[in-house]
Amino acid sequence: MLTGRCYEQESVPFKALDSLIDSLADYLGKLPVEVVRQVIPEESLPLVRLFPVMGQVPGMTDAGKPAIDNVDQQEMRQRAMNAMRELLKWLGARQPVVLYIDDLQRGNVDGAVLLADLVRPPDSLCVMLLGSYRSENIGTS
Repeated sequence: MLTGRCYEQESVPFKALDSLIDSLADYLGKLPVEVVRQVIPEESLPLVRLFPVMGQVPGMTDAGKPAIDNVDQQEMRQRAMNAMRELLKWLGARQPVVLYIDDLQRGNVDGAVLLADLVRPPDSLCVMLLGSYRSENIGTS
């Protein structure tokens, strides 16, 4: 289970995914390094660019990765989500995966767009996405 939360006072891009990615980086950091290095996506640098905590995972920033110097924001986001999708697909093949995000009413549009992209068909992942929000905030969220 990878968990995340949207904090009211936090002002970060991709708020709905930020702490969820922290949880993923923490999980990967606890696995044997040789296992993690085998499953790191070829295009991991965009994921590190959007979520710097992923740079702490062994192999994510190794030399030889495709350059991202002249990549526009839209392409960067797409490549990052493809890398994230690859990692979650690998995790899902090993064991059931639950993505839980609390306080989604405090999320932002950027995070919601990336989250929707992550679970979109036809390449939907075999994961359970569970989100919670406060219903009293639904009109302003």
